[in-house]
This record gives sequence, C-alpha cells and structure tokens, in this order.
Amino acid sequence: MSETPKRPWFRFHLLTLVLMMFAAGVFLWANVRDSAAPAGLNGTWRGFPFPMFSEMHPRIPFGNDSNVLLWRHDLYFNIGPIRFEYHDNGWCYGLVVINALIGVVVLAAVACVSESLIRRREGRKP
Repeated sequence: MSETPKRPWFRFHLLTLVLMMFAAGVFLWANVRDSAAPAGLNGTWRGFPFPMFSEMHPRIPFGNDSNVLLWRHDLYFNIGPIRFEYHDNGWCYGLVVINALIGVVVLAAVACVSESLIRRREGRKP
C-alpha cells in the first residue's frame, strides 16, 4: 500500500505551463511586430505565419476638394484556392482566425511534448 496514486491526465506540470507561456509570448511577439511589405508594395504588415493586418491604404482624391480622400483597400491574400480579402480598416479577419488556430495548435503541441517527456522521466525513476 505504499504506492503513490497516479497523477490525473488533465493536471499539468509547472514546467509545461512555463514552456507554454514562453511559446505564447513568442507567438504574440511574432504577430504584433512589423515586417517589410512584399516586393513592389509599400507599407508594413503584421501577422505570423500569415499577414493579417496591412497599413497600406492607397489614397484616392474625391471630388474637387483635394483634402477629402477615399481610403480604399483592395488587397487580398491567397492560400491555395481560398482568397482572403482585407477590409478597409486593414484587417483580414479570416487570417486572424487562421493565425489564432495555428497558435492554439502550437501551444497544444508544446504541452503534449513537454508532458510526455516529463511523464516518461517520472516512469523511469525507481
């Protein structure tokens, strides 16, 4: 009766949580930093692995008054057969969702790898 009860599967180790925190920090940093625009375009892009925000707003004069400008954003991004269009405010909401899902998958992978390595090491101890 000296056996210790086995840890439940849903309880994470502190090391796993720290590794997930660092992975989330790196992923957030990669999403908010500015990156150079593709060749032939000016402006900055934000987002990793897909550019979800663009600050490129072409200015089009409207009417006889040169101070009034229309902001037009006709950029798009293709991933295979799917076309994601940027809104006039610079955001592409479809790519925001895809980047968030990729972030969740990365965090889940970090948690699974970390927990499997820690539990394998715990199993070897006499």
